[in-house]
Amino acid sequence: MKSRFKDSMVWLHTWSGLVVAWILFAVFLTGTLAYFNNEISAWMQTQTRSTASPEQLIKQSSEFLQQNAVDSPKWTIVLPTGRYLSAKVYWQDTNQVEDKRRNTQSAQLDQTGQALTLRETRGGNFFYRFHFDLYYMPVLYARWLIGICAMFMLVAIVTGVIIHKKIFKDFFTLQFFIYRLTFRKHGSGKQTPA
Repeated sequence: MKSRFKDSMVWLHTWSGLVVAWILFAVFLTGTLAYFNNEISAWMQTQTRSTASPEQLIKQSSEFLQQNAVDSPKWTIVLPTGRYLSAKVYWQDTNQVEDKRRNTQSAQLDQTGQALTLRETRGGNFFYRFHFDLYYMPVLYARWLIGICAMFMLVAIVTGVIIHKKIFKDFFTLQFFIYRLTFRKHGSGKQTPA
C-alpha cells in the first residue's frame, strides 16, 4: 500500500508540474523583468534622457503647466530619478471632473521644457502586463488560467514534499564540515596536500 501511494504521488507530482511549468516559467520570467519596466522603457525611448538641473526642470515644468493647464486645480511635477530619466508633469483636466482617476493628463518633458513625442513602444510595460494578463489573451481568461496553473504548481510542491520526505531531515540537520588537510609522503620527500 505504501509503494502505491508513493507511485501515485510521483505520477501526480510529474504531471501537475509538467502541465503548467512552461506557462508559469513565462509568468515568473516576465515578472522578474517587470521589476525593471522603467529602465527597459527608458532604454527603448532614448529621447527621455535629461541633463538639465533640477532647478531648471522645475522652472520649465511650471512654465509648461502655466501654458497648457492654467485652469487645472492640481499640478504635479515629478523630477528625474535613477529610474525615471526625464521630468514628468501631471494635471487634472477640469472638463472631466466626475472621475478623478480618468481626468488626469500627463506629459514627459525634455531638457528644454517641451513635451516629448515618444516612440511608439510598450517598453517594459509589456513584461508587466504579460506577467499577470498573458498580453494577447482576454484579461479574465488569462487571470483564471494563471490562477489554475498556480494551484497545479501548489499540488506539485506538496506532492514533491511527500515524495522527497527526506529533504526535511537533510534540510534541518545542522552539520559542521571540517576540512582537514592531509599530507601524503611522496618519493621525493616533499609533503603535498592530498
